[in-house]
Amino acid sequence: MFIDVSDFDSQPRAAVGMKADTRNDLLFLAGGATGKAFVYNTESGEPAEDFTLAPGFINDVTLTRDGAWFTNSAAGELYFLPVGRRGELGTVETLELSGPAAGY
Repeated sequence: MFIDVSDFDSQPRAAVGMKADTRNDLLFLAGGATGKAFVYNTESGEPAEDFTLAPGFINDVTLTRDGAWFTNSAAGELYFLPVGRRGELGTVETLELSGPAAGY
């Protein structure tokens, strides 16, 4: 499916990293300099939800069976977005890194 964001939103968007959750028909996008994460429904092409994570550069996303993890190139933090059994999106949690992993 092709998702044309101009169909439903005029705000600036970016897609730096993306992963598809085929189990829940969701597409997760790391929003780069927007500081956001974008989630789309791959069946309809409609946005599911947008999340403001933090200032910086949200550069990638990876999926686990419990949700999506986003990285920030400008801060020693990771952001976890839980995804329920039926694709319900939870509340974003921030994990502050320490030690060598905290250097950016």
